[in-house]
Formats: sequence, structure tokens, C-alpha cells
Amino acid sequence: AEGTSKGGPDLETILESGNYAPTFGMDEIKYLMKDLLRHTFFHLDEHNTGNIKEGYDKGNDFFEATLDKEVMVYTSGIYKTGKETLKQAQKYKLDFVADAVELKKGDNVLDIGCGWGRLARHFTDLGAKVTGV
Repeated sequence: AEGTSKGGPDLETILESGNYAPTFGMDEIKYLMKDLLRHTFFHLDEHNTGNIKEGYDKGNDFFEATLDKEVMVYTSGIYKTGKETLKQAQKYKLDFVADAVELKKGDNVLDIGCGWGRLARHFTDLGAKVTGV
């Protein structure tokens, strides 16, 4: 169907649908000017409620279209040459993290905040025993 890729809506369809708030507009400017300093020094749990909806409650269709459906790494990628696909950059990032923690086969790993479990799956593929929460 038009406007779909990999079984779900494509990025353009999602952005044009109006179902998701803009990631940077007047609300964000207001937040930066008025609230950021206050939240930095006096962070309360109530502040998290709005942040969760804006950052996370967008549905898997949004994240699949923007993060690569197969990899789904929320936190970035590493572009070694600048010519990598998103999927390659995300794979480089997962490899970088495994190297940074000196992951070895048989290591026990606790992944707190594991999201879709992509890092846990990558570590498992490398022979670690992973628990994700």
C-alpha cells in the first residue's frame, strides 16, 4: 500500500499524519527558556510524566520508521565514514559498547532499561548471559 514500508507506515506518512508532536517547536523553546534551569536544580518525578509521553509514547510504527525496524537502537549509531546506512551505524555502536565493556563469552550482564532488547540480543549473540529489565 502507498505510504508503507516493511509492513508499516513510512517516515513521511508518519510525520505528515499529525499524530506525533513536533520534536522542536514553541513548546520546546519555552521549556528550554523557562524550565530547563529549574529542572536541573530541582528535578521532581512530576517532570518525567511529560517527558515520557514526548519521548517514548509514539508507538512502534514511529520508531521502526526512524530507527530501522530490524535493529531498533534508540540511542544513536557510529558512522565511521559517513557513508554507512543507519543499520550499519547502529551495528557499529553495538560493537563499540561490547568492546568498551570488554565483553567476553560467558559474562553475566544486567541490562536495565533494555527497551526492545537489541543490546541484550547483541551481547547474547557474542556469548554473554544477559538479563534485561
